[in-house]
Amino acid sequence: MDFRDITIDNIDLRKKTKNSYDILYNNTTLEFYTILLFCPFGLEEKYNNYFINFQIENIDTNKNTIDTHKNTIDNDFYDFLIKLELNIKTLVNNLEKSDYNINSQINKKSNMLYTKLIQKNKKILCKFTNNENENLNIYKLEKKKYYFCKLNCDSLWITNNTIYFKYKIKEIKLNN
Repeated sequence: MDFRDITIDNIDLRKKTKNSYDILYNNTTLEFYTILLFCPFGLEEKYNNYFINFQIENIDTNKNTIDTHKNTIDNDFYDFLIKLELNIKTLVNNLEKSDYNINSQINKKSNMLYTKLIQKNKKILCKFTNNENENLNIYKLEKKKYYFCKLNCDSLWITNNTIYFKYKIKEIKLNN
């Protein structure tokens, strides 16, 4: 589903354990396609987990650009992510009757979106293709390239008065 087709108010939480919730959209896992995102650093690994940080370009910086449609889309995507995080925080605080902070997955100074690759039994479960739908090796993901992603946001947990969640990559497509 395109992120523009998601109605934030239809996002709901379902208690999973004492300190965790499933994030649902119309009673299913929240998944959405991104805009074209810039990958400045490539695939990163930390503690046997793999991450990709994407930069959302053209946020409030290109008033004089020729491609105003691109600017609008990027601002829409950035705004969607901010609203999604605010909605998640509000839902948790209402359910828990508390005032938790949220560990944002967006660095507002650099417009970086933090994402994680889905893994199971030390195997990456992310489909990586090019524009011709040819499968690519995720370990050879190049930095300083542009990608489209299908993101999954399926659960959150609460620790030390903070809400944590991750945007997990289900699919990634190189824009070549």
